[in-house]
Amino acid sequence: RGTGLFRAQGHGDKLEDYIKESYKNTKIIIQIEHIDAIENFHTFLKYDAINGFIIGPYDLSASLGKPGDFENKKFKNAIEKFESLCSKTEKDMGYHMAFPDSKKLKGLLKSGYNFIGYSTDILLFKTQIDVVNKDISNCV
Repeated sequence: RGTGLFRAQGHGDKLEDYIKESYKNTKIIIQIEHIDAIENFHTFLKYDAINGFIIGPYDLSASLGKPGDFENKKFKNAIEKFESLCSKTEKDMGYHMAFPDSKKLKGLLKSGYNFIGYSTDILLFKTQIDVVNKDISNCV
């Protein structure tokens, strides 16, 4: 989280209080983006301050030599192992889904994921820009 001198920090007048308060509400989430992170998952559990884990599926699949292939057996096995390891903890389990898909979202929630990055800022902007461009094209 960035630190700036904006309204939330009292334009700098309450920065110290803001920082103290923000630490009370900050969660530490480990991004799992390589198969080595799953293979060495136990090392993360040494740290009580870690609140959860989030899968970065594109990077994880790339670390398996199959970028973007989420149907690949190695990828599916890695996800199953991650889910099994997380379920043995009381830590949050997350997933970053770059492309919105309600069926996939329902499946993740059913599998025990309790926070999901749903799309990206660029994809959201692009989707709306495509709508605007289509509207303009239809008018000219």
